[in-house]
Amino acid sequence: MYMCMFVACNAYADIAVVLDASTQPEGANDQRWQQLRSFVNRLIEVLPIGESQVHLALVRYARAATVDFRLDRYYDEDELRRVVDGLQRLEDRERNLGEGVSAALNSIFTDINGDRRNAPDYIIAVTSGTSDDNYDGAADRARLANPPIRLSAVGFGPERDLGPGDRGLQRFADGDLVWFFEDDTQDENRLILFAEQVLSGTCNVRRSKFRTPCKHIYIYIYI
Repeated sequence: MYMCMFVACNAYADIAVVLDASTQPEGANDQRWQQLRSFVNRLIEVLPIGESQVHLALVRYARAATVDFRLDRYYDEDELRRVVDGLQRLEDRERNLGEGVSAALNSIFTDINGDRRNAPDYIIAVTSGTSDDNYDGAADRARLANPPIRLSAVGFGPERDLGPGDRGLQRFADGDLVWFFEDDTQDENRLILFAEQVLSGTCNVRRSKFRTPCKHIYIYIYI
């Protein structure tokens, strides 16, 4: 038996995912990298991607950062997921979140790269560890942008390891926009709640549940 759940929202937002592509931690690289990519793909399924709705860009970071696609590149959910499936790690153990955020600020949130002036801007950091660099300068630039860019974070690992400290995710994210996935990375309910929280400033998000198959499903939950 399954329950169909979807996020119904006419959101209008520009979102940059800043994805940890470092080779940390040793011994669990392939599994953890797959978890990070899978999360991004599930997020794409939940967000209302479209030319007149949510635009998505992606930056991978390790020691340095690389921009994989900008806001005006893809408007199709299936095409976005195929691109994310093909992403590889950057072969470097260093994890510099500040570099990733700086790349988003310099190469994504500009008019020439597809940033829409009347669309709220968001950065979602997706990582499996704390940053090796000091991200304060880049995060402050985002918050002081005109208009401000909201910062959120998703950590794969225990909150006690990733959240606290000068380079933890709790200082990076704005308010309560920081979530941790520890044992069950397939927790679709929490994923939907995270998407709702990120988009709460752009629309009135509502969730609907059905006991039978329906059209335009973003996520199937098996119960």
